[in-house]
Amino acid sequence: MGSQEERVFKRDGVAVVVLDGFVPDDTLSILLGAPTIGRRSVIGVLAAPLGRLGYRVSTSVSVSNRGDGHAGRIALVARRGEEVLALEQSDRAKSRAKLEAFEGATARVIVRAA
Repeated sequence: MGSQEERVFKRDGVAVVVLDGFVPDDTLSILLGAPTIGRRSVIGVLAAPLGRLGYRVSTSVSVSNRGDGHAGRIALVARRGEEVLALEQSDRAKSRAKLEAFEGATARVIVRAA
């Protein structure tokens, strides 16, 4: 991942952690509206609102390494023009490793409970 500092945005019990890259304001607003259960966001419900913003959304996207040498899956990848957002729903080391393993992302983001 890039060397820039992580940015955290919070609203109504949801935290959006931008690990690297840029997330447009319209998209950030949608991500901050994610429902949560416990410490995890329910990221799958973001597919429809992101689609309305013009993103092509894929869920459960394969990556070669989840941090332990085994393949894994990223919760959601959203593509709009040149933007490619990779999203996970927990802030565990494994989630961060999966995001790092996903090539081509213009932003790597964790959406979780605040």
